[in-house]
Amino acid sequence: MENAGLILAGFGVALVGAAVQDRRLVAAGLLAATLQIVAHTAAKSLLFTSSAMIESESGSSDLDALHGTARRLPWSGTGLAIGSLTLAGLPLTAGFASEWFLLESLMQQFRVPGLGYRLVLALAGAAVALTAGGADAQQPPSLRVSGTVESFDGHVLAIKSAKLGEVKVNLTDNAAVFGVSKAAIDDIKPGAFIGVGAMPQPDGSQRAIQVTVFAEVQRGVGEGHRPWDARPNSTMTNGAVDKTVASVDGQVLMVKYKGGEQKIVVPSDAKILVYAVGDKSELKPGAHVAVLRAQKKPDGTLEADRVNVGRGEVVPQ
Repeated sequence: MENAGLILAGFGVALVGAAVQDRRLVAAGLLAATLQIVAHTAAKSLLFTSSAMIESESGSSDLDALHGTARRLPWSGTGLAIGSLTLAGLPLTAGFASEWFLLESLMQQFRVPGLGYRLVLALAGAAVALTAGGADAQQPPSLRVSGTVESFDGHVLAIKSAKLGEVKVNLTDNAAVFGVSKAAIDDIKPGAFIGVGAMPQPDGSQRAIQVTVFAEVQRGVGEGHRPWDARPNSTMTNGAVDKTVASVDGQVLMVKYKGGEQKIVVPSDAKILVYAVGDKSELKPGAHVAVLRAQKKPDGTLEADRVNVGRGEVVPQ
């Protein structure tokens, strides 16, 4: 909507120039509108193309599951960055140039005879300036908060974090709570949806470091195979267990996901966790919790719609 308004403003300047028979104003307005169209089209095309390549390579569109993808797909990551900067209208981009020309054309109201035309151009220029200034106000990045519960009043969760100190997070009314428990290899059954952090092996299989068995309501989260940032060259595979076979190296799993499958070897020292649907009554003082995506609101408070709580001695990450 913001870019459509800028384009219309440029054509509006051209129409005012035509009405007062000022060819320079017509040219300035048409140039500004055309540049805005070209910049917007190029940036959106770059974003869509880069996003499609990343989704195709990683097999997932879940942002939380795409850690480290830019290192593996540098051209796609660069495309996303350039497209985003262009849409934000930052200097040295086509988006900045198009908005600059538009503002310059709107500032030519002193060349226009008649108070009415001058007021229209002046107000339009002020509106565009405010729009351009607020265009780069993006959604703040999510914050990961982990630690122990200090208090919970049914809405505000106070967490003592080793890294962040005391943090208060407002939980939404429908916030999901998942209990995280230790599990055994026998808990990994055919059909289960799991996440596997692993290291690649010479034969093409993956040696598991950690296996997470998701709750049924989490089926499909982060589905695919991609880099993992826990260790250099490590991978993350989220998918459904097709079959499981015992071997001398450990249990061997065939994990299938959209567009492929992976052979996973689970050694005896692999960490195995299982998620289960919990409730807010588990958020007691001293409980270990992790809020994966706490969003910062305009008033500075944090809000989240999900929290993981450790059961037993488990410390969720």
